[in-house]
Amino acid sequence: MPRSYGSNATLCALKESTYGTKPTGNWEKFSFISADLSAEQTLISSELLGQGREPGVPFRDVIKDEGSVVVPVDTRDFGRWLQFLMGDPVSSAVDAQESKSKNTVASRATLSEGGYIHSFSSGATTLPSFSLEMGHSNIPAFFVHTGCMLNSMSLSFQRSGSANATLNIIAQGENRHKVTQGGTATSRAYKPFSQFNGKILRNGEPLANIVSAEFTYSNNMESIQTIRSDGLIEGVDPAAITITGNIETRFGDTMLLEDAIRNNAVELELGYQLFGDFSLFFKFHKVYLPRPRIPISGPGGVQATFNWQGALSNKLLKSVTVELKNDVESYNHKT
Repeated sequence: MPRSYGSNATLCALKESTYGTKPTGNWEKFSFISADLSAEQTLISSELLGQGREPGVPFRDVIKDEGSVVVPVDTRDFGRWLQFLMGDPVSSAVDAQESKSKNTVASRATLSEGGYIHSFSSGATTLPSFSLEMGHSNIPAFFVHTGCMLNSMSLSFQRSGSANATLNIIAQGENRHKVTQGGTATSRAYKPFSQFNGKILRNGEPLANIVSAEFTYSNNMESIQTIRSDGLIEGVDPAAITITGNIETRFGDTMLLEDAIRNNAVELELGYQLFGDFSLFFKFHKVYLPRPRIPISGPGGVQATFNWQGALSNKLLKSVTVELKNDVESYNHKT
């Protein structure tokens, strides 16, 4: 009897033309670390009285289809997840020599033969939906989630290890099939970032004494739970964006502490850069730091944690810009 193993599992996805409608054609295949996205329908116990001591027949509740997928932060496929999170990017080609001469994020990401910069911005009014398939080919069972919306993305930065992102997804519903619904899935060459490639900057300058950092960009999706005969949600709407994170520092200077005490808004930039080639940077244009506690718990080093919040830049009319430099020409879907 065949059994399913994570090593044989597959993840495919494709943008939907119509919310909740499974797209046709060849889907895209993605690498992933783990996934718990799955439909759930609980049972409600019978409340009947006067039927004796034995339990009554339960009845089914509504369907809830949501969960998280952990994916590697890579140089090519990650642009698709950013598109689902923030909307379509503005993409442009960059000449290798031109990008070397500019003191911008692009210059830090120069490919030997040019490349492309994909710029994603916060605040899009509408966001794309997509279908996602979790495949267990040796069963066979292929679970297709339609009406998926990317609710939030979380990244952590540390001194070593792999660079991963946690994606929280809310879907409308799930259907099981015996064959894949993704056609002949396409894929891009896998080229990941690692924590070794990480950078953290404050107002454009490298920030010292950082032990770790993390952030969460959330669309705060709201499920539209109307009365339906199929038990599914009506849709998912993005609400107000929230951006939160923390920076854990070795207490070696008072720069961030002064920012916190004076309530200074700073520009915080976190990202990864491969040697002279591919790069990914999240630029939070207006970040506020709280005044932290600075405990001394022993003879070792003293550390402080700043639980920061991002806000809208009135000058730029956005709170976040994400720039991905790679060799992918476009993330536009031909649907």
